[in-house]
Amino acid sequence: MDQKKTGRFIAQMRKQQNLTQREPADSLGVSNKTVSKWEYGNGMPELSCMKSICCILKISLNKLFPGEKLNGANYKMTYNPIGKIDIILS
Repeated sequence: MDQKKTGRFIAQMRKQQNLTQREPADSLGVSNKTVSKWEYGNGMPELSCMKSICCILKISLNKLFPGEKLNGANYKMTYNPIGKIDIILS
């Protein structure tokens, strides 16, 4: 997961929902400064928050992790460090 790319994507999706940083922060029980850190790629949300973030931003985990919207034309197949194939589906 590219921290900066995911952060930019979180910001983009938040703005599409016309949300301030404070609104998702309040829902998640974190500060708006924490959301800002995520969006600038200076930190990542806790794994326990990921599903809630997706609900707030109206996206799937499959879109949050790579930091982009995937569609049928751009499925991605990558190799992880231990040699297994990871397939990301939208």
